[in-house]
Amino acid sequence: ERTGQVPREEMEKTFNMGVGMVAVVAEDDAERALAMLTARHVGAWKLGEVRVAESGSDNHGAYLTGEYRRS
Repeated sequence: ERTGQVPREEMEKTFNMGVGMVAVVAEDDAERALAMLTARHVGAWKLGEVRVAESGSDNHGAYLTGEYRRS
């Protein structure tokens, strides 16, 4: 980010940022899913949330942005 003077948002669009797999679960099940994975020694963390696109938006897909756990 600093060395290449590339904004984080651009890096996140281009690279997977070390996220190997994503499991999408209902918000009510998130803590249980994390506990289940942790019990099996699988590193896991809440990555973000799924939101409905804003009205009139042509934004399709999922994007990893903002602050998240780094290994």
